[in-house]
Amino acid sequence: MRGTIGNLIRNEWWINRRNFLIALVVIPGFQILFSGVANIFLQNTDMVKMVEMIPSAMMDAFGFYPELMTTFEGWMSSEPLTFYLMLFGGFAAVWGSLTIARERSSKTQDFLFSLPYTRLQIFMSRVLAQLVQMLAVFLVTLVSVYLFGSLLSSIAKPEVILIMMLSGLLIAMAFAGIGYIFTVLVHTERGQCLSASASL
Repeated sequence: MRGTIGNLIRNEWWINRRNFLIALVVIPGFQILFSGVANIFLQNTDMVKMVEMIPSAMMDAFGFYPELMTTFEGWMSSEPLTFYLMLFGGFAAVWGSLTIARERSSKTQDFLFSLPYTRLQIFMSRVLAQLVQMLAVFLVTLVSVYLFGSLLSSIAKPEVILIMMLSGLLIAMAFAGIGYIFTVLVHTERGQCLSASASL
């Protein structure tokens, strides 16, 4: 009798709980930090003058422009968005790349494939579990930015924040996909992490 895919999803959640909790703290934490300091930059003429002295190449690299520092949405679309995309994409790439390599590294793949599940069920359960984890990180980050942005600053266009946070989710899904490709090419967890880092 075939096992249910729900058991595999719960198992993946349990195995990946540490990495998930780290992401759930780090990614929203950075966005909360950026939301909290938004008013330091918004409408601050001295700060704008100081930023204008930074070389344009450096501002281009960080997506940091003086004209963005007039609204909360503009501020969050500069350096905070860059950090969000990089962190979210990095975590997702590592999760995806460890999907099968973790079993190879711990020598449990033979046992796993002897269970009453098809290989497709095993792989899809990992993908679904990681997708739910990415959705959870996205929702917590979105709510955190809305909450702290409303409390400490002023959000004129909430839909802009939604689009920015959603873009991070889509980037994370893309990097996870790259990780799934690497998982069939590399045979150790260390090699997977190096491959995921290289993809960033």
